[in-house]
Amino acid sequence: MEKDCTRITRGADVKSIQWSRWGRCGVALKHTIPPQVLPDSMRGDGGVDMVTDLFGQIPQKGIAAAGPFAARVRPGNLIFLDARDKTTTETLAPLAAPHPGCTAFYRDQENLDRIDGNSPLKGYKVYRNTRERGDHAPWKYSVQGVYQEQGSLKMPAQQKLNKTAELLNEGLTGKLRISFRALEANELALLYAACSVDWKLGGGKPLGLGHCRVTKIKMIDEDGNDSIPVEASETGENLKLLPGDLKRVAHLEKRIDLYRASQVPVDHLRYPRAVKQDKNISRRAGLSWFARHASPRKTGPGLETIWTRGELQQKMNATQIRAQALPRLDAADRTADLLYGYDMVELDVDTSDRKQRMVGRMETFETADHALPDEKAGPNTSQNRGTRRAVKSERSHETDKPLPEITPDNIVTLIAEAFNQKTPTPEMAGKFLEKLRELGINRKKSNKWGKRVKLLEDIISKEPDPLNNP
Repeated sequence: MEKDCTRITRGADVKSIQWSRWGRCGVALKHTIPPQVLPDSMRGDGGVDMVTDLFGQIPQKGIAAAGPFAARVRPGNLIFLDARDKTTTETLAPLAAPHPGCTAFYRDQENLDRIDGNSPLKGYKVYRNTRERGDHAPWKYSVQGVYQEQGSLKMPAQQKLNKTAELLNEGLTGKLRISFRALEANELALLYAACSVDWKLGGGKPLGLGHCRVTKIKMIDEDGNDSIPVEASETGENLKLLPGDLKRVAHLEKRIDLYRASQVPVDHLRYPRAVKQDKNISRRAGLSWFARHASPRKTGPGLETIWTRGELQQKMNATQIRAQALPRLDAADRTADLLYGYDMVELDVDTSDRKQRMVGRMETFETADHALPDEKAGPNTSQNRGTRRAVKSERSHETDKPLPEITPDNIVTLIAEAFNQKTPTPEMAGKFLEKLRELGINRKKSNKWGKRVKLLEDIISKEPDPLNNP
């Protein structure tokens, strides 16, 4: 329409009709989380909690709060002596920004059939540690990189998400000076308690990097006198508070135990990832995992489930596989928050029922077994004037060229070319299937052949199956 048009009275007033976004929906995070979790600078009540009282505060501009005041606890720099030559250059796995819209990970609701955007927030973040080293370390790009259309790893030089960093070798010891003043007994006990749990320092924390532990504390007062205020660890375990300080932080015992449990190294520390496959590409990424295992229902609250059939139904002994929310931590079980479905690809999928997809098998994705060599995301094929003209022109000038002689040596290439140029005709698909039967190749020959045969059978689904396969 014309920009000064105020009313549509005839067809000529409309030049085109397009989709457009109408506003935004959602609630600001500061209006969602409980008030007691808000930073003191945002509450406007003039008060501060114990942590802010220890580490100081500079109010945010434009927000009414208590005035700025200096910290009573001031950490210095952590210094590793003679560490210059004790580093390793590593291309790191890419780190993506969190997506608070993921209901299953950020909302706190035990019943996954009721979880939705109105469920309360969990309100905590945990950086786990890993047992793995060497080629399987989770911070390596080769382990959690970016993947191409066939599901194979895209080399770092081919994309812009990788970062090369100097990593400090494991096992080195450093020193950190923390200055403090005017601390009460319970505040000093809290500082000791913070030194009695593992630390995560520096970048790459979600990848298992930066895991440190305090092994010894020496106290020096203003007169230069030194003492040992916390029981030193000779075995590499966490420091142990003396009975008096332990009593002062007894009300935090469960939180301390839970945090310590979260820092116990685990096997296979990975970002969620799965493979979504169609006849064009194998999409291997974290979004594929969330779409399959933690997807909100399209109507109403709750999360979608995976409907099973055949082999998968027998293995699971269930018609549905439940979705996965972010599991709760358990101080007694370090595997309690383990997620499943990593790098899995769905096979033998039946989509004949419009209401639900039935999955017959799930396997760990291997490009050699599950990806076809001609997989490629094609150009935009959405309906517009250009695509309609191209299709019309192709149909008016289309001529079916006779197939060359099919041999065991060229059959793979011919099938790939047929799908790459256009969808084979039923006659062409029948010739391919007939030749496969002569060569003794059927759907059970391998995963790759099973996929090819399925594509050919779909083209001639209204005709008898030349291979007579189930």
